[in-house]
Amino acid sequence: MNELVLMLIALGTLTLTGIMGGMILIALMPGLLPAAAIVPVHAATQLVSIRMVCRFIIFFL
Repeated sequence: MNELVLMLIALGTLTLTGIMGGMILIALMPGLLPAAAIVPVHAATQLVSIRMVCRFIIFFL
């Protein structure tokens, strides 16, 4: 039971940092990339992030 609580806390923290990281990324990218590249680069970054979250969940289950 303690492991489940720990996993939920870890996933909650991971989710919050992922959301903040995505917002920071989308805020900084217009100054670094051409406008046509912002959405595809952000989408690729989020897909990699989701894959890492899935690996994290599978590792602890």
